[in-house]
Amino acid sequence: MLFRSLRQEKKLLSLLGSIKKIQMHIIWNEIIELQFRCLKKGINGIGIPDLMIVQNAKQNNCNIYSLDKHFNAIRKVVGIDVMQ
Repeated sequence: MLFRSLRQEKKLLSLLGSIKKIQMHIIWNEIIELQFRCLKKGINGIGIPDLMIVQNAKQNNCNIYSLDKHFNAIRKVVGIDVMQ
């Protein structure tokens, strides 16, 4: 069973390593605007790290893969794709 677990870990590491990586460019004015739009729609409690991820996903035309409820809420305001 340990051998199978190690094989699965190696496969997972390989898959994670194949994900395209993009450099984050934080644009604070956009993050402030996102927070304002969320608050205006009654969406509270969105953290700065989540807003940074959304801002960069939008900037780089990327999807977000998450089960986090905050991203689903932001999706409606910003118009980004959130895959679950």
